[in-house]
Amino acid sequence: MKIKLLLIILFLILVSIFLDIDNKEKIKTKLTNSVSFLSFDYIEEKIKEDKKITTLVFTGDIMLARNVDYLTKKNNIKDYPFVNIKDYLKDSDFTIGNLEGPIVNNYFYVLSGTMRFSFPPSQAKILSDTGYDYLSLANNHLLDTAKDGFFETQQHLLDNNIISFGQPFESGSDEGVLIEHNDKKVKLFGLYTFNYDFDIEKAIVNISNQVSDDVLDIVFVHWGSEYKLVHNNYQENLAHRLLDGGVDMVIGHHPHVVQDIEIYNDKLIFYSLGNFIFDQYFSKETQEGLILKLSLSNRKNTVELIPVDIIRSQPILMNEDNKEIFLNNLFERSDVNKEMIKFKYEN
Repeated sequence: MKIKLLLIILFLILVSIFLDIDNKEKIKTKLTNSVSFLSFDYIEEKIKEDKKITTLVFTGDIMLARNVDYLTKKNNIKDYPFVNIKDYLKDSDFTIGNLEGPIVNNYFYVLSGTMRFSFPPSQAKILSDTGYDYLSLANNHLLDTAKDGFFETQQHLLDNNIISFGQPFESGSDEGVLIEHNDKKVKLFGLYTFNYDFDIEKAIVNISNQVSDDVLDIVFVHWGSEYKLVHNNYQENLAHRLLDGGVDMVIGHHPHVVQDIEIYNDKLIFYSLGNFIFDQYFSKETQEGLILKLSLSNRKNTVELIPVDIIRSQPILMNEDNKEIFLNNLFERSDVNKEMIKFKYEN
């Protein structure tokens, strides 16, 4: 009886093994006939890779003096300018902006209309807590407290885990800053075009010598005519030459308004992101800004346009109605449309 029972159990085991092998072969045959056969481990790994998205957010000019400083003190809110936007900025992997002034120990309070800025050291921590990881110092206000103020600003930022790039003197002669995340590489170059020692030829050669095919090279540039909604010939010439030299994208700031967008040789130029934190309340255009969100993955890369209203120096995401009006106006003065705002980035 025991022998008979053992034989039955052995028979069932053999049938189970045979059926399991048969099922695996059927699954394999089905996959082979439909596409190309890939192991389940490989498929699972590719799905994981596709989910590795790196997000970068770019904002325009950040000026923390004059009325911004006054409103911060009046409301007794340390991070007053950022209260409505910080959650959005912190949600990205990396946040990048243009800091319009030095952070120094001998900070001085300035009144409205004053054109010389400085920010207290406490602002470095606030910028870090807000989500900023990289800040360009390539603009016309970083020398408001002379070169010592520039180097002091770099140190205050570094002490708060913010990496600075670009400079207001000998601009274009420095090295770009490399970001590596999720097998993606992005290099940032800061350019300031107004200083007497800016050499456009040297800057283009220096940047072109640093670009490479496996890196998304972005120039973040201070240029253009203030309050003009469309770029000028100088901006266009410089942007085109940078892109011809191997740069992948150009993003501008300084005009205090959002300027037009151009696609040149399948590469994007955002001529100005406009204000982000500022105290210019005299026009609708100076109280609007544009955030760029770049999402990089192995399958698809996107650029998202995020308009903001700036209410008493506090940027806030536009509601859907205002956003639609803003973007329609922006596309009307640009040579692109919503479907064209995309770019390629290959490993």
